[in-house]
Amino acid sequence: MKTILLSIVFAAIAVSAPAAIRKWTSADDASKSFEGELTGVKADKATIKMKNGKAVTVPLEKLSQEDRDFIAAQDKEKAAAAAAADNADKAKTGEVAKALAGNTVKLDGKRLKKHDIFAEKAPEHYLIYWGASWCGPCRAAAPHLAEAYDSDIASSKTVEVVHLSCDQDEAGMISFMKDMKFNFPGVPQGKWQKEKVFAAMAPKGIPNYKLLDATGKIIAEGEEAKTKAKELAHGKAPAETAAK
Repeated sequence: MKTILLSIVFAAIAVSAPAAIRKWTSADDASKSFEGELTGVKADKATIKMKNGKAVTVPLEKLSQEDRDFIAAQDKEKAAAAAAADNADKAKTGEVAKALAGNTVKLDGKRLKKHDIFAEKAPEHYLIYWGASWCGPCRAAAPHLAEAYDSDIASSKTVEVVHLSCDQDEAGMISFMKDMKFNFPGVPQGKWQKEKVFAAMAPKGIPNYKLLDATGKIIAEGEEAKTKAKELAHGKAPAETAAK
């Protein structure tokens, strides 16, 4: 009886739908199909709307396997989009984001220019780098960080590198960022030291690297922080390592 009723539904829909978005096929009879737009799925039933505005509800089991696969894919995409939006909101409201908001700058020729990280990215992780122009080991290591950023991290929307300058004056910060060819943002010493999340983890020596999540939790430090930042930028999810 159900099969007969569903056949009537498919036949009626096929007649009343002049144009639509997608073809839907009966699981019982491949010759029976109609066109329409999927508008929702609830309790194992799909609601499909035609161009004329009429909506029909069809049990998923009565749709072809191809149709069910399509619906499953749509659900997966919606879930991923919702998760991405949620992560973006968390990224912009996390402790690190609050500390960086309004404080980040980027090198613009021979001067520092205000830079809004969140206009381009929604970072879920931050590779924080402490260094200075007067620090020999910093000058030796920084070019490798700059290269890693350009090749592995710059294109990532969820990972960002931020230089927390240990130069006391702007001239030193500008010189260092220019010489090291930093294409990522930085924060002047006088500003980051006023932010609790950064001041609390300030290193005793430089250069220093820490990988943070959006809440300010330390995921990794040192060379491991750089390695994991690159992995995250490539879509991997390395296990967290307790900060030493």
